[in-house]
Amino acid sequence: MEKLTSFFRFTSRERLAILLLCLLLVLFWTLPLFFPEKPPKISMAPSNASQPNESRSNSYAYGDALPASNAPVPGIATPNHNRYSNEVPTRVAHYFPFDPNTISPKQWQELGVRDKTILTIQHYLQKGGRFRKPEDLRKIWGMKPAEADLLIPYVQFPVPIAEGKKEEPVWKAAPLQDSSKLKPHKNWNLTPIDINLADTEAWMKFPGIGEVLAARIVKFRDKMGGFKSVEQVGKTYGIKDSLFQLMKPFLTLNQGGEKKD
Repeated sequence: MEKLTSFFRFTSRERLAILLLCLLLVLFWTLPLFFPEKPPKISMAPSNASQPNESRSNSYAYGDALPASNAPVPGIATPNHNRYSNEVPTRVAHYFPFDPNTISPKQWQELGVRDKTILTIQHYLQKGGRFRKPEDLRKIWGMKPAEADLLIPYVQFPVPIAEGKKEEPVWKAAPLQDSSKLKPHKNWNLTPIDINLADTEAWMKFPGIGEVLAARIVKFRDKMGGFKSVEQVGKTYGIKDSLFQLMKPFLTLNQGGEKKD
């Protein structure tokens, strides 16, 4: 019994060695927690890497934007893509009811549409194309499905568009009459109008204001929820400052008579 007891007795050096051994075991046991295993690298098959650009482009339907030469292959993670991407950041969108056949490029920008897509829409309308239903936005080259889904609920057509009828968009309407050739406002036989209550017919009574521009003033007013000052009328797209100065004496603002929706 005494021999067995002496077997479990250790000197100070032996106890120190056992303590160091236990510390090393704990260290090796917890080491993987501080250095996680690296994920395996994904290698592409040579046949996919050497595939000609022509065969790749054939897999994209007409109307879809082709990927750039340095664009990542779908399904392959590219950590540096976001850092070196050439894609233009999406602008902040402010949505409002609109007619895609008549709004100006600036209004497309307010809706968050990219400049390249706006240019495509302009070419489409200039060649006689027409939007006949909200879903036609999906047919525009470069219009992403997510963008179209956000815009479609706000599309509004004033009247049914007759098949084959061509209508000039507002932003490409005929130029206004030169306001310098208009008669002085003192010779105009007009009655002052309330800018928040006047309809298109009232605006068309001003020389130089046609049906298109009158409708644009009303849309601009409705978009802002009513004019807060007479000067805001002059900010309507297409109204020259010289024309606005002639109109200004006939424009009134009744603070208590703003048009309600």
